[in-house]
Amino acid sequence: MGHSTRKMCYVTANPSLARTRRLIGTIRQLVAPRLVTVWPLRYSPLGFNIESAVKLSSLSIKGLRNTDLVIMEITAMMPFPYLFKTMILDYSTPLSAEVFYLHRDEWFRRIMERSEKSLVKHARIVIVSNQMMAERCKQLGARRIVHLPNFPNKSFQPTIDRDTWRKDHTVPLESKVALFTAGWRLKEIYGLDLLLESWRIIEKCVENSYLVIVGPRPQGEMSIAELTMEISRFQLKRVILAGWQGEASLANWIHSADVCLAPRTPGFPSKWYNDQDSTKISEYAALSKPIVATGYSPSHQYLLVRQNHEAFSEGILKAFEDKVGHAKPHFWEENEEKILRGITSALPD
Repeated sequence: MGHSTRKMCYVTANPSLARTRRLIGTIRQLVAPRLVTVWPLRYSPLGFNIESAVKLSSLSIKGLRNTDLVIMEITAMMPFPYLFKTMILDYSTPLSAEVFYLHRDEWFRRIMERSEKSLVKHARIVIVSNQMMAERCKQLGARRIVHLPNFPNKSFQPTIDRDTWRKDHTVPLESKVALFTAGWRLKEIYGLDLLLESWRIIEKCVENSYLVIVGPRPQGEMSIAELTMEISRFQLKRVILAGWQGEASLANWIHSADVCLAPRTPGFPSKWYNDQDSTKISEYAALSKPIVATGYSPSHQYLLVRQNHEAFSEGILKAFEDKVGHAKPHFWEENEEKILRGITSALPD
């Protein structure tokens, strides 16, 4: 597209995230791969410390001022955005709201809100994953907003049929299977206690039922051993821990399930989130699965229930009885051309 000599830098707190990998892949359609620099800062304000902030300030001054375009994730928040000539912000989460929920520190929240507003106002383009975040960024002073849902690539498809996968992983063919993909902060954000308490009800109601948990993410706050202890605490008998999986295996696990689950912990600021920002929900939807969710905003893609274990278990039972509709698949490629045009327009003349 005529910009192959431009240097772009992608600043990320976690280069392993699926959205990060997809966005970097899209950017590399515009410029030669060697001209896209990825800065894996291994840092996020969700785990903020002063030393990290000082280090990032130094890095930004030394390395990024001569870059034609900086694309930054909101979770890799740089302290001084005005140091960059041109910046695109990937606003994938309402950061200050999450920080306050996790840390309950009003002083810290105010600092994060000011930094968040500064980044949004300075960015030439703000990329958002859903309409609620678009509205938030408008209020923060965004100049231009591009909507880019967090959908998987079209290649996210099963490679093994359902029955073969179940046989190979000792899952009874005629059983009812619910699946939950676990990343990190399972107790604080992703409703682990609510999930396990709900599953205790399911085990009593549906004899031949199994809960498959894919995860948790390596280097997260909870190990497989700790997750096993949590399961034992709830005295559950039919839970399969699949461990962390690559995309191909994850698609096969989802394909083998009868229903997929997306709980959030009660108290988490749910109004900002739906199927368009959630990696797990969009992956479930890509394979047209029935989805039961709680702690999200309403969507036609899932059955949304009240945020307690009685309602969540009732939703799972409805899905087992084929009373929950199947989600409609959507993919990253549907919006890729739009983001390519946006990035191209943001490049300086």
